[in-house]
Amino acid sequence: MTRLATIHASSGDLESMEATLKQLEACNGDQDLFTQLDCEFHLQIARCSHNPLIVRMYQQVNMVRLHAQWNRMKKLILTAEKIIEYNAEHRSIFEALLRRDTNAAVALLTAQLEHSRDDLIGADRL
Repeated sequence: MTRLATIHASSGDLESMEATLKQLEACNGDQDLFTQLDCEFHLQIARCSHNPLIVRMYQQVNMVRLHAQWNRMKKLILTAEKIIEYNAEHRSIFEALLRRDTNAAVALLTAQLEHSRDDLIGADRL
């Protein structure tokens, strides 16, 4: 998904993603708004691939976030500090996409997913 996004993203795609990123950075610890915008940011990466199958699969991934268990985890994980961390990661991913740096974008997105996974696993122990 990320590799295709770095290749196929249009200037309009990137402008839309940057607008979402600015909203993410301004959400000021609002867990619900952050979750909504985080879903949109990652969905925009899928859309930048210009591959309808990838977009549809990512929409299904986002459906998981509607489950009660995700909502419980969100309340445990998404502190104001954690949101700042995630947004720094989002900014780095966006900048790599903007530079069309495929390797950096893939590495940064992979690192963010691993970070999120580790946070979810850690929250499950609370």
